[in-house]
Amino acid sequence: MNRRHALKFGALASAWSALRKLRKAPNVNTGKQETVLVIGAGAAGLAAARELESQGFDVTVLEARDRIGGRVWTDNSLGHPVDMGAAWLEGTRGNPIVKLAREFEVETTPSNYRSNQAFDTEGQIIDKNAFFQLLLKTDRALEETAALNRKLSANPSADIALAEALTHSAWDADLSEAELRIARWMFAWNVGADAAEDLKDISLRGYWAEGEPEGFDGAYHLFPRGYGQIIEGLAKDTSVRLNTQVQRVELDDHGVRLTADGMELRADRVLVTLPLGVLQGGSVEFVPELPKRKQQAIQNLGMGVANKVVLAFAKPFWPQDIHFLGYASGQEGEFVEWLNVLRYTKAPILSIWSHGDCARKMESQSDAEIVEHVMQVVRKRFGKETPNPIEALVSRWDSDPFAGGSYSSLQVGATHADFDALAAPVGGRLFFAGEATNRQHYATVHGAYLSGVRAAAEIANLAR
Repeated sequence: MNRRHALKFGALASAWSALRKLRKAPNVNTGKQETVLVIGAGAAGLAAARELESQGFDVTVLEARDRIGGRVWTDNSLGHPVDMGAAWLEGTRGNPIVKLAREFEVETTPSNYRSNQAFDTEGQIIDKNAFFQLLLKTDRALEETAALNRKLSANPSADIALAEALTHSAWDADLSEAELRIARWMFAWNVGADAAEDLKDISLRGYWAEGEPEGFDGAYHLFPRGYGQIIEGLAKDTSVRLNTQVQRVELDDHGVRLTADGMELRADRVLVTLPLGVLQGGSVEFVPELPKRKQQAIQNLGMGVANKVVLAFAKPFWPQDIHFLGYASGQEGEFVEWLNVLRYTKAPILSIWSHGDCARKMESQSDAEIVEHVMQVVRKRFGKETPNPIEALVSRWDSDPFAGGSYSSLQVGATHADFDALAAPVGGRLFFAGEATNRQHYATVHGAYLSGVRAAAEIANLAR
């Protein structure tokens, strides 16, 4: 099963066509250098800035954080690079991040989801035969929800949660309580993690949307020295103002006026690459108000939450050759997926992820409480004498004021048209980019990158 939504090759060709036109366009300066302010130094903002600067625009990127990257965050405080946000290059064939990795000479290494070892609430390794039998059963259950979706499709506005759709099937009738926990973990691993949500918050209509892509071909890869290398490459020679939080974006007949930390900044055009969660929070005022359809899209779309607990140990005590561990918890989204960082960096580190409501609730706890909780689970599997980590990191994307969550999703009632509405420019001055503006590539770094390329082409075309 594919792990992320991705761009179809036809749509990808269209995006690259726009990029080629932008790079071949004549210099936009006709006696006056156009100025563009880009809000956000994530993949989308930096991609757009890079393309616009290559065409002679005067571009400044405004970033509220004290670092670039946004939800791409490589932390080096443990002495080894660890990605606390985005981690994967998701498919190698046609993925634009592959080209960037080559350009910036960034090492990647394959990640194998089939190399995993799952265990139950008693700490027992799940038998491989039982594992695959339950996997087949959960796959069949999902396929049955497709038939229900077709029935509902007669009414364009009809939608229910994927969790509710599964209750219309008898897939779980003959399963024991232990088997049910394992099956629910499989749903969380294969479906919930993609949306960073519980199944009760995932749209059936969105999950089975006809004509939507299934992903890039090729293996998934990780960056042994961190995804941040791609961000650093994009930001090279780009003017970025850190610690600059925008509070107001105002359009007038002469251009745009931004208010940021008491300063007033003027430009011809502005590109907003704020995460969906920030737009939903309303911390940035738009004058005049954004069009009603765009406001509706912002509220319709979901913003999932996926958090990581990263544990560094003095030495490994887990199988060193496998890529993943999995915990079939009785609570949906809890410690679902464990990346064996040792497999990629030789550092004895486990990166343990939760998503959905479980991840949100964890943010109300202290780091020490969260680490203690996860260590109780670690000791179920590896014994009471398992040593404590020497260091630990915890992400908190939901309460992060500059993120408001991890990545966008199709919650019940949302449609792919909402991504298009969010992407649409407002007049010729205000533009939007970011992963949540890419209907066929949302929730991915490459989707954010391509949205920045698309927005840069829109600006350049108007400026000619």
